[in-house]
Amino acid sequence: MQQTTPRQYQSEKFIPLPSDIWKTLMGVWRDETVAKQEVAQAVVLELLREGKITSGKAAGLLGMSRWDFMELMSKEDIPMANFDSDELKEQMRDFKKLRE
Repeated sequence: MQQTTPRQYQSEKFIPLPSDIWKTLMGVWRDETVAKQEVAQAVVLELLREGKITSGKAAGLLGMSRWDFMELMSKEDIPMANFDSDELKEQMRDFKKLRE
C-alpha cells in the first residue's frame, strides 16, 4: 500500500487487535505510526470498495487530496466509477446524444 503523510487526528479511537496480528503488523512495518496509517488506509479502502463511503469521504478520512486519492485508487485497482449495467447503458445513450 502507498504510504501517505501522517494525518493528525483530533481524537483517536483504538480497535483492539489480537497480539499476533499486531506482531505481524510490526514485523512488516516496524513502526507503530506507519502500521496505524496502513491499517487506517486498508479500512478506508475496503469501505470504499463496498460502497459504504464515497471517494471524497475516503480521501478526506486519509487526509489526501482528491488527485492523490485517485492515484491511490488506480494503484489499488479500485474503479473511479462503478455503474451497474442499466446506469452504464444510460451513460452510453447520453454520450451518443452528445456526439450527434
